[in-house]
Amino acid sequence: VGGISYPALSPDGRRVAYIRKGDGLCVLDRRSGAVVTVESPKMVHFRPAWSPDGGFIAVTAKDWGNTDIYVMGADGRNALLLTKGGVKEGMPAWSPDGESIAVVSVTDSSMAIDILTGIAPYRDSILERNTIEVFKSPRQGASL
Repeated sequence: VGGISYPALSPDGRRVAYIRKGDGLCVLDRRSGAVVTVESPKMVHFRPAWSPDGGFIAVTAKDWGNTDIYVMGADGRNALLLTKGGVKEGMPAWSPDGESIAVVSVTDSSMAIDILTGIAPYRDSILERNTIEVFKSPRQGASL
């Protein structure tokens, strides 16, 4: 059995998202026992974060050099890259209303908290299976 880490239970308790060494993010349906191994992103780091309604998962992944934030459907499909830039972004946390995500942003000289807002159209795109390339949020951070 490979290394399993960072389990996160969905708000309704029906699914568990976790990271399996060598495979990346996996989503287990507790009722059926079915496991989906997420194809993209592959290099997932840290605990997955479920949206308050359980419809989406946000993760930190390092597929493009720096760590970035991805959001996908609760089934682990249709990942959307929300950030991609010169800073490392990670550890997503959803707002209680599911309308924004707080992330830690790290540069060589500082750390800040950024709030990704206006993500509703991007969540809709995940459900509609449209392709969106990159969401870039204006920096709205407080230095740590």
